[in-house]
Amino acid sequence: MSEQVPEMQPSASQNKEAEQAAAAKQIKLSSRLFEYAMKDQWEKVMEEYTENPECHMAKITEAEDTALHLAVSGGKLEVVYSMVEVLDKQKEKEKDYVSKVLTAKNKRGNTPLHTAAVLGNAHMCHCMASKDPNLIAERNIKNETPFFYAAQFGHKDAFLCLYFCYPAENRGDLCRSRDENGDNILHAAISGEHFDLAFQIICKYPELLEAVNTYGSSPLHLLATKTNAFKSCTRLGLFDRILYRCIPVHQLKEKKYDSKDYLKRFQENGKNSRRPSVPPNYETCVQFFGMIFGVVFYGMPNSVQIRSFGGQFLSYINDKNKKSKSISTDEENPQGSSKPSQGDPSSSQRNHESNTSNGAVSGIDPKAKEESEKHRQHRFPANYATFKHFFKFLMKFLMVILGLGFQRIKKIITKKERHTWAYQVMNKLIDSASMYKYSGGKTSSGNGGMTENFPYSLSLMRTASHHQDTETGTGQDSSAENKNGKHQNITDLSQKGWNDAMVEKYLGEYHTTGSVDSKTSKHAVEMRFEKKIDSESIKLETRTPILIAASNGITEMVEKILEKFPVAIQDVDAENKNVLLLAVENRQTHTFRFLIERKKILHESVFRHWDNQGNNAMHLAAMYGHYRPWLIPGSALQMQWEIKWYKFVKNSLKKHLVVRYNKKCQTPKQIFTDTHKALVKDGSEWLTKTSESCSFIAALIATVAFATAANIPGGVSQDTGEPILRNEPAFGVFAISSLVALCFSITALVFFLAILTSRFEEKDFANSLPRKLILGLTSLFTSIAAMLISFCAGHFFELRDKLKFAAFPIYTAACLPISFFALAQLPLYFDLIWAIIKKVPQRSYKEFAS
Repeated sequence: MSEQVPEMQPSASQNKEAEQAAAAKQIKLSSRLFEYAMKDQWEKVMEEYTENPECHMAKITEAEDTALHLAVSGGKLEVVYSMVEVLDKQKEKEKDYVSKVLTAKNKRGNTPLHTAAVLGNAHMCHCMASKDPNLIAERNIKNETPFFYAAQFGHKDAFLCLYFCYPAENRGDLCRSRDENGDNILHAAISGEHFDLAFQIICKYPELLEAVNTYGSSPLHLLATKTNAFKSCTRLGLFDRILYRCIPVHQLKEKKYDSKDYLKRFQENGKNSRRPSVPPNYETCVQFFGMIFGVVFYGMPNSVQIRSFGGQFLSYINDKNKKSKSISTDEENPQGSSKPSQGDPSSSQRNHESNTSNGAVSGIDPKAKEESEKHRQHRFPANYATFKHFFKFLMKFLMVILGLGFQRIKKIITKKERHTWAYQVMNKLIDSASMYKYSGGKTSSGNGGMTENFPYSLSLMRTASHHQDTETGTGQDSSAENKNGKHQNITDLSQKGWNDAMVEKYLGEYHTTGSVDSKTSKHAVEMRFEKKIDSESIKLETRTPILIAASNGITEMVEKILEKFPVAIQDVDAENKNVLLLAVENRQTHTFRFLIERKKILHESVFRHWDNQGNNAMHLAAMYGHYRPWLIPGSALQMQWEIKWYKFVKNSLKKHLVVRYNKKCQTPKQIFTDTHKALVKDGSEWLTKTSESCSFIAALIATVAFATAANIPGGVSQDTGEPILRNEPAFGVFAISSLVALCFSITALVFFLAILTSRFEEKDFANSLPRKLILGLTSLFTSIAAMLISFCAGHFFELRDKLKFAAFPIYTAACLPISFFALAQLPLYFDLIWAIIKKVPQRSYKEFAS
């Protein structure tokens, strides 16, 4: 027998050289793909992608992006379709090859579908999600899914596309998933102020209303921080207010979608979108005509709305036919045998599953809502729809003709839509809230304890080769079957130990609501935990929504919460401040006036409440923060409105409050003096500089006016001593205007000198100094105008014969430099008038640096 020669095993050096060669080849391939992508040479990228399968998983950027990542982020829809088709051809060689490439993640843990969801490209989302629906629930390092990204950035089409691509039986778990901060899709939609999407989420999943994140904030808490989303926190000018009232905005309604019909348009449009509808050289012409039609038919319903209106009309006819048929069948079958039997639960279950699979967005009490919607829709006959759209178009067209412009109208429309939709979302959240109900000893968010529901297993319980069962909410160790039929755990010991430590740390912070098996608790636990609250975390206690709304001046939310839950008036924050104290402290004038003027008078204890430092409403009204809260420029005017606000609060609450000391033995008057020293100093400096500049101009005008009045145009008669040109109309204008300029310039000089010699005490900023300044500016502007008129009238005698018609343009040009100074001071003049006339200061909602 011949002896078998054993095969030569490669040495360690040979293995190392092979690895280095493969790494060099991979780097060369990645650099080549990177250059092609950066130069926008996607044809060459596709050649490499088709011929070399190693390109599919190659990391080509510092962020470890693949070629598919870059194609998606660059918006290359045709390239993405082509790449997915190339991957689809590799399924014959490897079964899960497409999923393997599509789940490739960069440094941030984002798959290509994450990037498509951020961009909001629904066609790309459908292209990838249809190949592997599990991609929709894939998480990055921040525990965010593509579905969460679509909600966070308000991409409604991408959101619905991903929703319907996901298996119907697991959509509830998908919508209840959270990021690392515990935010769900409703948190994300409200944080991004995407209220139309948030409204549909609320209607479909009302259980998300009470969900709180790791900071104890519910969706209503987040909405209470959105000051720009409510009308009470918005300041509009005169013309903008007129536009705001004239522009109609549609109300949000619950929408129902059919998943198959909805996804069909992405399948059809996805193919058609890859082919240009017109030649490339015609694109400019098409865009030009699109702009023209957009201007002409601005405000009219677009083709999508017309199609939806037609669909609603056809469905209305079908419903009528169905009703007539059902009536006839009821007459033939009065026993109602067509209805499911009460003892057959399978029929109701099938109906529920069919409604879920069709993606019908339904809310609470559908019958009552349908009746109210029908009553609202049939307020006008159906044939009035065209007239209503024409009226909207006519209103917008007239606004454009008046010179208000498209951009201004569009801005007001966007603002009113945001206000209207945010108010609807607020009503939904408050009507379904149960924060003030007794919950069997478990307090809601913001008080004591916090119950958090995690539909998914935590990401820390997953290993590198470990996939969770999203339906049950438990994680199981992935295993592989060897040749002998035994199961071997793929996870190595170090990875397992790390996960065990993380789970033990989590179980130390949370205690489960049920019993947990000690043998399996580190790998499979019930996903309902109650957070352990210590004494330190109580200091960081979350405010209730009404307290946040009062701090931010959202009067609509304060009114709605008090209407729904009158007991909310008793809420206090960690510093023991109630709604009234927070409104006073943050200078929320509208909210404060609502609380003291509401029809249902508040209890005396609300007005006499004080915080942990012993400060009542008067103490907080006297405090001045590190920002300027009032909607008026200048330190002096800020000081004036601070005094007005202090006196307004004092007069409003004088029958409820008495003068008292806080824990620092300070009265409100002492606090006002101490906290406003810097503002008084700044206001004094500003008034001094303004008075010095204006007094110099007033003295100059007085000098010129006196010299002009002494030199009479044309001279005087030597016999009678009367002016020679006294019978000319221009001479009378000259005489009167020169006298007015002299008198008012001296008056302005006197007022400005009175300001310079003032003591600049606190009480002087209330009325004395602002009135002196407004009178001085009025006299100054009057003297400037009179001096210009006097100059023109005196000079007219020299030009009336030869350049009579050219005199007025010349005088206009000569008066421009001085007129510019007067125009530059007009804003200050109007601000002074506004500050003096306004009885209650007006809050500014712009952010100021502290």
